[in-house]
Amino acid sequence: MSGPDAVLRAIVFTEDHLRLPVTVAAMAEAASYSLYHFCRVFGRYTRHTPYDYLMRRRMTAAAHDVVTTDRKIVDVAMEFQFETHEGFTRAFHRLFAVSPTDARRRGGVCATRRLPRLTGEHLACLQRQGGLPAELVRLPPEPVPAGGGTVRPPDGDLALEGDYARFTLVGDEGELGLVLDWILHTWLFQTGHELRLPDVVVRRGAPSRVFLPITGVTAGRGGPSAGRQPPRQERPRPR
Repeated sequence: MSGPDAVLRAIVFTEDHLRLPVTVAAMAEAASYSLYHFCRVFGRYTRHTPYDYLMRRRMTAAAHDVVTTDRKIVDVAMEFQFETHEGFTRAFHRLFAVSPTDARRRGGVCATRRLPRLTGEHLACLQRQGGLPAELVRLPPEPVPAGGGTVRPPDGDLALEGDYARFTLVGDEGELGLVLDWILHTWLFQTGHELRLPDVVVRRGAPSRVFLPITGVTAGRGGPSAGRQPPRQERPRPR
């Protein structure tokens, strides 16, 4: 079985078990891979660890129930395999930066902290785009500290100002929606950056580029890191 097919089988299995006890070993078994090989292949095609994907999808589904129903939060916690209300609240706050009670009061959680279900189209897009490396840039130019002169801004005719993560697309813009899905829901969370402005700027051309206004830029290359970790989950409760 090819790597993408195995990963998709594991994703289907995970989605079917968000409310049931499930382990990374069970995900590997669903993909018909050894645990070691599965973790490597899953990361290669999704840029997530299997545990990260499981927990972020589980908490995204739990947040939907918290916000859209009037069920007791402790009941939602138990359904999504948390032993205690407190453990669920800690995991919820770690991922969404808000408590379940406050999320219900506000009517939602931050959209970029939710993780949509990955599809075969997402996996293929990420491979075609070469993993979508980001370049962290600061616009407009600032004076060079020593030696005189100025640093010319990349894409100097673009009316941007401040700190950005710049992504260069491969090919045409047909995959822009999939690219934005990955940037906003995976790259942004994993690197620990926050959106500085609500709008993403797309500069069309050959090649097209996406500019993401972010905080906390240090010029250079940017990719998924240990900026944020998925919430830990307590051991499955006895059934």
